Amino acid sequence: PSGQNGPITGYLLYYTNTTFSDTITVIGGENRAYTLTELRPYTNYTVTVAAYNDAGTGPTSDNRTQQTEQAEPGVVSNLMSSGSDVDQISITWNQPSMPNGIIIMYDIRYRESDNND
Repeated sequence: PSGQNGPITGYLLYYTNTTFSDTITVIGGENRAYTLTELRPYTNYTVTVAAYNDAGTGPTSDNRTQQTEQAEPGVVSNLMSSGSDVDQISITWNQPSMPNGIIIMYDIRYRESDNND
């Protein structure tokens, strides 16, 4: 759109999450779409846009918040075993530092091994 101060020459796209913020410059007044890439899974991003021209930058739009989709979780940490009995071993672990969504179950795999394994 054109404003009172001349034709739009581009847009500034501001996006943030809880750990960082960044600005993307979209050059060209007719370019009114942009795809943000390399975002973190299952994370809320807040986006605003402002038009600019030779006279300066206009006010920002209303905020828009969107959450990215879930992805495969990262690796669990601090795997420990304790309390072995004749037919059981207790194991504990910490949730992945990057859960990338809601963890609904853990897949526990085990096998018999020689004392040398």
